Amino acid sequence: MHEAVIAPETLSKSDPAYNVFAHHTTPEQAAEVFNKVQPKVAAYSHIVFLHGMDEKELLKRTNYKGPLVIGEDLMSFSIDETVVVSHWYNK
Repeated sequence: MHEAVIAPETLSKSDPAYNVFAHHTTPEQAAEVFNKVQPKVAAYSHIVFLHGMDEKELLKRTNYKGPLVIGEDLMSFSIDETVVVSHWYNK
């Protein structure tokens, strides 16, 4: 489970949103963690989308080939030998 921020690569330090960006993990940094840890399922939670960025761009910039999900409110995980991810609307 990892938090993340996604911003345009051109975001400058003079941008008012830079302070938010500087206090979160980029998808590239999160991918380094996921690749090192090799979790059964990697998940993003507490995601900050800046300047029109979206989930598609977040996944594209996360250079991780293992299973990866975008967290959402009320999502649950059942962790045993396998991991089952459930969305609240599936219950």
